[in-house]
Amino acid sequence: MYKLEVTLKQHTPLIHFQPDQEGATLRASEVKPKLDRFILTRLGEDSAYQSKRDEIARAIGDEYNNLNSYEKGKFIAQGLGWLIGNGEQPALDYKMKIIPLNNNKPDQYIIASRLSINQQNLLVQRNYKVINFSPYFAQEKEYSQLFIRINNNYQLRNDFRNKLSMLSKKGIKYDKIKCEIVSFNEPLLKYITDILPEFFIVENFGTRNGKGFGSFTVFSMKLNGVQQEINNDVKSWLTKNYDFVYKKTCNGQDPFQIIQKDYKLMKAGYNRHEGYQKSLLFLYFAKQNIRWEKRWFKRKIKEFGYTLKQDVNGDPIDINLKQSWDDTKCAINSDDTECPNNSDDNYYYIRALLGLAEVFDFLTNNRSVKISVKVNCNNKLERFKSPVIFKIIDENIYLVGKDNIPIQFLHENSPTFSIFKKVNNTINQNSEIHLDPSIKIPNEFSLKDFVSFCMKIVKSHYLSLTGYTPLKK
Repeated sequence: MYKLEVTLKQHTPLIHFQPDQEGATLRASEVKPKLDRFILTRLGEDSAYQSKRDEIARAIGDEYNNLNSYEKGKFIAQGLGWLIGNGEQPALDYKMKIIPLNNNKPDQYIIASRLSINQQNLLVQRNYKVINFSPYFAQEKEYSQLFIRINNNYQLRNDFRNKLSMLSKKGIKYDKIKCEIVSFNEPLLKYITDILPEFFIVENFGTRNGKGFGSFTVFSMKLNGVQQEINNDVKSWLTKNYDFVYKKTCNGQDPFQIIQKDYKLMKAGYNRHEGYQKSLLFLYFAKQNIRWEKRWFKRKIKEFGYTLKQDVNGDPIDINLKQSWDDTKCAINSDDTECPNNSDDNYYYIRALLGLAEVFDFLTNNRSVKISVKVNCNNKLERFKSPVIFKIIDENIYLVGKDNIPIQFLHENSPTFSIFKKVNNTINQNSEIHLDPSIKIPNEFSLKDFVSFCMKIVKSHYLSLTGYTPLKK
């Protein structure tokens, strides 16, 4: 039996569903399938195995041209005797165990997107670690149950400690953890040793890993008791594995607040309380005379007799005063990014390109009533994860991605939409209105081009992403 002993440095909290369980840490059941796929894909591309790929091509003929790198890698691994099982996702022949180093206990974090400063301070004063204004929204209802509001100020409930212990997920962070990999196959274990530091630079783990949580790097390794040299070449490995890489230094700021603010600017834009700013995705498509779904939803909501909340000027949220809800009309000399060609054919569900949402809520003048637009996906379209990924390593944020969105598949399987009335956050099922005909996801989009646009848009009243430096191969 051959053994690889690895010490991992943890850079950011891992959002864990069993945070209070003894020994809770990064799960081998998540890491090993990702590592298997990473290795098999690399085998399908590695120049050292070109002769093996040539053998496969001769053996299977024209079918070889339809194989991707991962599928080629499976054939190579099978020929090398590295695989166990013959299913759709066969496993490589090694075992992995991950444990806290010296059985130490992790720091636990309460991770939220919109606790008030008052709420955050109440928790910090009781020595709880809090990451606030972060890109994690799943537990807002659970957090609200920790507090009671008295005279416009929050106080912790008497049983808040019990409710805290019952939170479905918390962030956990160790300084370092230990990973052991064992195998009877020495060449396979040597290959894992060579590729493992790159793997951890490229991947994040756990819930919301695309937004910087669950970041680890290899700190040290021993192969059969022999210390291995580590060179975490962040720039080289990220540019090797992604189609674009931008780097930003935190300068003492909370990296998750930076990520939340930057990603929100890209996808949704800022509301009036945040300093109103159009979504960069909206602006990118407006240049192509394509309108986004938000205005289309609002028009449909108004057509069915609902009145949305208005600001003090009577201007519907997000709509320029020069515009009319009637899309056959457009004010002369209006900004062309605000009022492109006004045809129903110009509306698309563009935010889906940065990840599918389940529902959109719109405010009315009645605080207890909202109008919800539910996204109905067919069986072919699973929840599409955002293709924009953030890595946090030391004091740096890396915005990375691959320009390989399955755009035609998304377009052909575009969801439909239904309007519901929501009272006190409870949907009235009898109020459903199905929107038919619907709008589709665009069938043309370059993620790399869009992110480049986000970095350099120049217009006096629009913001761009700032502080990022592009990294080249």
